[in-house]
Amino acid sequence: MALDLEPSRSFGDIKMELEENAIPHISDTAAESLKRPLDPPPDNFDKKRARNQWSDIPKHPSHWQRNGDIEIVLQNTRFRIQANTLVKSSTKLVEYAPSLKGMMSSDVEDDEDYHPEVKDLPLQVDLESTGLLAKDFAELLDAFDNPFQYLHTESSFDLFSAILRASTILGVTSWREWAVKKFEKMWPASLDHVTAERIPLAIESIAVSRKCDVPTVLKRAFYELARTPSGADDILTKLPASSGGQVLSSSDHLSLLITRNWLVDQWVYLASRPLSPGTQTRLFKEDAKSKNDKITRRRPKNCSCRCKSNSAVIPVSPVPATLHAELVMNSGVYSKHMHDPIYGLKVLMDTPWESGHLCEACVRVTWVDGWRKERERLWAELEQHLPSV
Repeated sequence: MALDLEPSRSFGDIKMELEENAIPHISDTAAESLKRPLDPPPDNFDKKRARNQWSDIPKHPSHWQRNGDIEIVLQNTRFRIQANTLVKSSTKLVEYAPSLKGMMSSDVEDDEDYHPEVKDLPLQVDLESTGLLAKDFAELLDAFDNPFQYLHTESSFDLFSAILRASTILGVTSWREWAVKKFEKMWPASLDHVTAERIPLAIESIAVSRKCDVPTVLKRAFYELARTPSGADDILTKLPASSGGQVLSSSDHLSLLITRNWLVDQWVYLASRPLSPGTQTRLFKEDAKSKNDKITRRRPKNCSCRCKSNSAVIPVSPVPATLHAELVMNSGVYSKHMHDPIYGLKVLMDTPWESGHLCEACVRVTWVDGWRKERERLWAELEQHLPSV
């Protein structure tokens, strides 16, 4: 305030002007009310928000934001992040920390969990009891920070399984769906994807599948164990501790043993001897009206067999034992696929039988179609023998 201090003005005029522009007088009662302390928070208020009791716990090197509004402790590691994205994406986080509901409320002044005296401090949330691993949570946060990097690049089993576990526990639907697709791509349920290539990490995958409720991968993962030449016991001895301890129960072991024996029986029946009318009776039994009916196949138009018969029906005669011994026994096909008849039959389908008996066209309609149907039958019946999926 500028005062007119000209000599012509008297002291009384200046005093009057000062009194007119002075700060309003505060009564003694009002002044006393300003000194009165704020009402304490209610009894159900978590006082940990008002002071950091976790100061001795190490901070995560990547996920520690100085301006973060939520602080989470997992496995002796502190995370400080912005809660907005995570809380909105999670369907379960508020269940673990009800105070987050008040924090994210649009009308926080009316929320019983809102206290202005601690609003500038990060909300502390202890998620130890959820079973969430610190490394899994870190991977999920990385996915939130760099979504395009994850969506458009190949991901390892360790990476997508970590995101799957974290997103399942926290109920982050979008990232769980992404991880499930990666998981199912690793373990396709289609018979066409059963190849000679072995898929690693079967037991670890079974553990993740059961923990995160992804049953679609179990059949293929269990078959990978069942067809292992050394069996599941040998694999169990190499199971890392990080996979979660004991994965297979005694019931699982028994089911795998039964399955392996069943697979051996199927393979021995189908591949241990030269193809004969007896074998063909089983392969093409759906063509016969009764057990005594003759099994026949119409000769294809492009048949080039060097047989004397001019009949339109392919002769049902055995493949020579020497040819079978050469292509199945001596080649190692029989022993190699003893526990893997589903792919072993595919090998038989691709074997050049026509070189010693029938032409390619006749082999296809005579044997290959039958082996294909046997593969489909075995794949369908497999679930009856494997551990519960």
